[in-house]
Amino acid sequence: MPSNAAERERQVNVQLGKLLEELYVALGLQVLRRAATGGSTTTVVDTGLINRKGDGFYSQGSNGGHIMFISQSTDRAAPEGQFGEISNFTLSTSTPTFTVPAMTAAAAALDIYAVMKPSIQLYEMIGRVNAGLRRLPAMELVDLTLTGLQDTRVYNLPFAVGAYELLGIEIGNDTDGWKDAPGFSITPNAGSTQDKLVFVSQPPYNSTTAANETFKIRYLAKHPTLSIYSDYVEKSVADELALAVCAEAAYEHLMIKRPAWFNDKTRLGVLSFIQTKKADAMLANPIRIKPADRQQRINLSEL
Repeated sequence: MPSNAAERERQVNVQLGKLLEELYVALGLQVLRRAATGGSTTTVVDTGLINRKGDGFYSQGSNGGHIMFISQSTDRAAPEGQFGEISNFTLSTSTPTFTVPAMTAAAAALDIYAVMKPSIQLYEMIGRVNAGLRRLPAMELVDLTLTGLQDTRVYNLPFAVGAYELLGIEIGNDTDGWKDAPGFSITPNAGSTQDKLVFVSQPPYNSTTAANETFKIRYLAKHPTLSIYSDYVEKSVADELALAVCAEAAYEHLMIKRPAWFNDKTRLGVLSFIQTKKADAMLANPIRIKPADRQQRINLSEL
């Protein structure tokens, strides 16, 4: 069991909230990073903030509001990693206050917050994150939604699995172990109809505890979509690689929004730098999958 937050962080990959924050910073869009002096589940207060822009400066407008991130909480728990567009900002009172979407815990004194310029609006940037992650090679994922059924050799293949290359199927559970499934084939169906997974013989089943005979379906797929702050990047993707591919997708988006940048040598130089960083990250952090040539175990019942 990890003994502290730092050890836990080394065992899991970056969450969407932290990836978004680092992406805004990498693109030079951070405008504030300070320690709060208090707050609530819908506000962040900073009594030491000096800003000559006045009330409403960071609030939502025609181009969207500045984006608030709770970068680090004092106890490394919620609301760390949570984010949202700033809906109101008051400076004229004695307590400069940002109003934000409801968080799962209150902002507290000494929590570190960051404010980002909405050159790319929040949901645009989430879209760029997912577009960037889809540029990665296919990675190994696992589906555990099916279990064996009595007198059943044909199953609906989960939609996510049906869209990609299937690597193999094992049946069992983590307590008793896993064994290779009987021989099988896939019967494709058109449109929105699920493909069929057809076994040559009855797969194992447990009429009392179905989960004891779970199908572990390994398949190659593009990165799953991230949508909420706590969604994790897949463990086979290094944090450095995730940031690099997302930065490329986001900066390209900025250039498309500002066509004059394509005639700006400095902007093109920045794009080239980002693309080089991405290429280096892909070389240094290959996507991990199981060896394709692992020895197949023999099911004696099929001999």
